[in-house]
Amino acid sequence: MSDVSPPSVSELRAKRRWNCREPLPAQFAGFSVTIVDLSEGGFKLEHLDPLKIGTAGTIRIPNPDTKEEFSIRVKIVWSHLSSRTGEKGKLLYNSGVRIEESIEPVAGAFGRLVRACGVRDADSLERKRQVLIEREEARVRATRGVLNRRDVPSSGDIGE
Repeated sequence: MSDVSPPSVSELRAKRRWNCREPLPAQFAGFSVTIVDLSEGGFKLEHLDPLKIGTAGTIRIPNPDTKEEFSIRVKIVWSHLSSRTGEKGKLLYNSGVRIEESIEPVAGAFGRLVRACGVRDADSLERKRQVLIEREEARVRATRGVLNRRDVPSSGDIGE
């Protein structure tokens, strides 16, 4: 049983988020990317090549059901190496992009894309809470390990 009490978490996102049922191929600044989740504020991408934070460009997103495509300007706001590997065994990157222009001109296409590909992300707060619990448990274990090592006498202290 854990000594860590469950933390309270709150939704900090300003826009609703949807997970993609299937990876959604797209193009960003000449790179092939896959959209993992989407909102009216931005997207989470998975990709093979590193993308620099602050890079701005246009993302082209095809709708697999309707075959329509729309483009919108976005900017990389975070990026890190993932634990997942691509087809060739190389680690993939995850990046978050923020939409940098009004979504209004493409709102219809975006809505059709969400209906075709999106599943409401209802578990994100629970996943966030679990991550916080795991981090705190690791911190507690590390602290106990340090304390336990301090309690063990060094070889020079035994029998003196």
